[in-house]
Amino acid sequence: MKPYNLLTGLSEEVLKTFPENNFDSCVTDCPYGISIMNKKWDYTVPSKYQWEQIYRVLKPGAYLVCFGGPRTYHRVVCNIEDAGFEIRDQIFWVFSSGFPKTPTERYAENIIGGEKGRWPANLIHDGSDEVLALFPESKGQQGNVTGQEQSHTGNENTNCYGEDNRIPFEKRDDSGSAARFFYCAKTSKRDRNEGCENFISKPLNWSSGEKNPGTFQSEGTNKSSQNSHPTVKPTELMRYLCRLVTPPSGHILDPFGGSGSTGKAAIYENFNVTLIDSDEQWMPIQKARCEYALRNKNNQTELF
Repeated sequence: MKPYNLLTGLSEEVLKTFPENNFDSCVTDCPYGISIMNKKWDYTVPSKYQWEQIYRVLKPGAYLVCFGGPRTYHRVVCNIEDAGFEIRDQIFWVFSSGFPKTPTERYAENIIGGEKGRWPANLIHDGSDEVLALFPESKGQQGNVTGQEQSHTGNENTNCYGEDNRIPFEKRDDSGSAARFFYCAKTSKRDRNEGCENFISKPLNWSSGEKNPGTFQSEGTNKSSQNSHPTVKPTELMRYLCRLVTPPSGHILDPFGGSGSTGKAAIYENFNVTLIDSDEQWMPIQKARCEYALRNKNNQTELF
């Protein structure tokens, strides 16, 4: 019996078919209520009633981890709390691409780095030794980053994703601890498309339907993908979240399954997982990514 279960339908209706106290945790990326690509499913955040159905099928004491958008997460949190959950904490996922969110213009050169300034992250740390110690070279991470690195590897016309004819970013000639970035990058194209190599590439747009997420923004980048879902999450991040809230050999629920990021991560971490999504077009991608994880799980290293 395979460790994943893929279901199509409205989550609140599908969950009625499950008994109470059935799942060990819930790890999900719910609609943000920002009308992404003008899709009806993202007009509003999940209602109190929807979260009540999720609450019903979780075991007593089970944890829920849910992503939220910067502008509307408070509405998600209120509905989750009103459904019966106790709000324990917030985790901020920080990444360097796609900034700023709003307003549409922020002047990075006036904030950090002068004329070659970077968009500021949405997390400010205190610069303490404890924070800086998270980035020692001894752990295989970059301790001091000099700003001499370019955005490509291999020959000078190939970027870090293996794409040709991509001009690398200009060197910034700055230096300092990698803690000044303090982020987990958005999903790489390799991670996004693992298992989906035989699918037809489609335009990967989000928000207004004209903009592209993360690593698809730069000029000269191929803005289509075999996995064309607009909100794919990094497997490394999802693996961490699954392990954070799920007991060993536990069963994870994702009531807004999307592209199957939770499923792929859960399988790598030896959990069972049930994905529910209202749009059946994502089912083949969910299955392909889960199957890829099944084939390759023995080659994965355990994350700390």
